[in-house]
Amino acid sequence: MNYMNIFKDIEAKRFKSIYLFYGEEEYVKQQALNQLVDALIDPQFRDLNYQVMDGSEVGVDEIINACETLPFMSDRRLIVVKDSVFLTNRRNGSDNQNSVEDGKRLGEYIKDIPPTTYVIFYVRNGIGSKSGLYKSINKIGSVVEFSRLEDIDVKRWVVREIGIHSKTITKPAIEQFVYLVGTNLEDVENELSKLMAFVHDCDVITEEHVQKIATPTLEHSIFQLVEAIGNRDVDTALILLDEMLDKGEAFYSIIPMIGRQIRLILLCKSYSEKGYLRNQIASTLKIHPYGVGKYISQGQNFTKEELEAAFLDCLKLDYSIKQGKIDGRLGLEMLILSMCEMQKSFL
Repeated sequence: MNYMNIFKDIEAKRFKSIYLFYGEEEYVKQQALNQLVDALIDPQFRDLNYQVMDGSEVGVDEIINACETLPFMSDRRLIVVKDSVFLTNRRNGSDNQNSVEDGKRLGEYIKDIPPTTYVIFYVRNGIGSKSGLYKSINKIGSVVEFSRLEDIDVKRWVVREIGIHSKTITKPAIEQFVYLVGTNLEDVENELSKLMAFVHDCDVITEEHVQKIATPTLEHSIFQLVEAIGNRDVDTALILLDEMLDKGEAFYSIIPMIGRQIRLILLCKSYSEKGYLRNQIASTLKIHPYGVGKYISQGQNFTKEELEAAFLDCLKLDYSIKQGKIDGRLGLEMLILSMCEMQKSFL
């Protein structure tokens, strides 16, 4: 089921006895859960008829016992099982064969679940595989994937939220906002709240407002770092690295992101030289059109050979750090110095 339909069903009071919620878009998923709880359970007796279980810890018998419990002073009882091992394949050291059999047993049980019981299997991120339990839920209930929103959907959401406050946003401003903040709705909402507070006296939100208040994602910080490297600005590049590390970003996150950035610059440079338009490049690489121009611009600071060598250095550094052969901070600093000077690989 498309996750937008779950909200329509809740509004129309069309309920299934079994749901599976999974996918990367945690904010919308949590909103759907909250609305289902409000719609199904009388708030006066919520503590008695609403139970949340840690699916990585509880076994099939505990889940079945919870489902068999009758509601108190109400027609319904709701069970939420979070991150069930029967859907994520994370067994916590338990016997895999027994877990598979238990998952099948639970899948068979929910086919005859008591009419007073409703169950939501809530999985953060993706499911491990389409298990027997998944197939049973899909057959008798609703499987809802909460995938990350596309740029255009986030823009519409932002415009709608801004409109509620009787404000508008310019096209360059909303392009910049989504590019800086990303498409995770929880981050978008937090940054939008900051932006609305910042522009409280202005009716029109501009690109200047966004640049002053929006906190860039790690991806954008990496973009700035690579731009500084392309300009051979060692001091700025090292300062940006320190800022990322001070924010708590891990070496294991930064290195692959630098590698990804270099790869995108190389690809955009290659496609552009072949005559591809920016929208064509964005569609081919599945990246934000606003960023394509930036990548092409950055590509002017590097030759293809330099980009290929830098990408290989990122792979080597990632391996060396994981093998304990080099300190993470030292390795990143050496990588930056090497890329700025475009000298022979330091590894």
